[in-house]
Amino acid sequence: MPETFSLPRSIYDQIVEHARQGSPQEVCGLLRGRGNRAFAAVRARNVASDPIRDYIVDPATLLEQLE
Repeated sequence: MPETFSLPRSIYDQIVEHARQGSPQEVCGLLRGRGNRAFAAVRARNVASDPIRDYIVDPATLLEQLE
């Protein structure tokens, strides 16, 4: 049986709001967490050449989260 992943309602709400604000484009982001629990959502820019059909997470945001 797979492990469950815990996503607090407040983070879920942030993700939904980000998607609504970015519509109709694809939006990007990252979840920060430990183990199987998320504790933050990080918004990222979609740098795809066609953000309505595709998404590419801004590399600077990825690097920043890895530091």
